[in-house]
Amino acid sequence: MFHSLFASITAPDIAYGVGAIFLFLYLVLSSIEFGAALYLFLPEKLLERETIRSYVNPIWETTNIFLIFFVMILFTCFPKAMPLLSPLLFPVIYIALVFFIVRIIGILGLFYGDSGRMPWRLAFFVGSWGAALTLSNFYHVMVTGMRMPWPLDVLSISLILLVITTILLISSTFFLEYTQRKAFHPYLARLCYFALLVWYGAAALYLTGPFRTAPYALAHLSAATNGFIAVTIVALSIPIFVHFRLFTWSFLAACTAFGMLFFGSVYLHLPYLVYPSVTVTAAFTSVAVFHSILISGAVGFIFLIPALFLLYWLFALG
Repeated sequence: MFHSLFASITAPDIAYGVGAIFLFLYLVLSSIEFGAALYLFLPEKLLERETIRSYVNPIWETTNIFLIFFVMILFTCFPKAMPLLSPLLFPVIYIALVFFIVRIIGILGLFYGDSGRMPWRLAFFVGSWGAALTLSNFYHVMVTGMRMPWPLDVLSISLILLVITTILLISSTFFLEYTQRKAFHPYLARLCYFALLVWYGAAALYLTGPFRTAPYALAHLSAATNGFIAVTIVALSIPIFVHFRLFTWSFLAACTAFGMLFFGSVYLHLPYLVYPSVTVTAAFTSVAVFHSILISGAVGFIFLIPALFLLYWLFALG
């Protein structure tokens, strides 16, 4: 069974799967950073400059690496889809770069200036959430295989809500673990409950929206239903972990629920890369070029090891 399963996996499947993994890692790690930008405005000042230095700085140094890897895989492994993807994604990248610059200015001001000054916190917040909402177009294309329409339809609105609530859910569960080491903040726990409730609503809206807007989704009705049940079970475990102050498990459960939703959505629109125009196989480069990209990626991954150690220190030892 497993032999036939792995035998059916092709080079385009591997490339697309690796790209999806890098995007997922970026979404999880950047959610912590983007959430920190919001928590600077919350009562009781949950995050001080020491927290930003200890937790946001390592994430800031490493998250963009995963985003760059994802963009490189998408553009180099699937060049035949560029006539369709370039008008959708390149303007988004340029706009996101502006927000990244604003975010960097805010971070530098918080690190080396007066962390209590409103301009630095505002720049950090606007840059972070502006980049998150701008890059949601990447997320839309990846999980639906379709371009984001204008005006926005139900599917697009639910995806934007999902991005916002995912940031709140993952970051709140992560910083609950940090505040437990200092002093437990009930305010952050209540925020986690609220984020979970809104996230689950956005997920339910998202999983029902494609059946009205994406023709391919009807072929996967059974898989989508089973996936939604599995996501529900994992999501319901989050408040239980928070109640018993098992915050590490609540963070892992939040990442798992989001991962099931993300990778399940990617599966739904396969084999299409851009529905209904281009499939993953048709847009793929030659196998020889893919091998060269694979070798280059393996070499680049060696230089990623220090960043991975930084993340290990952050989550396990920080």
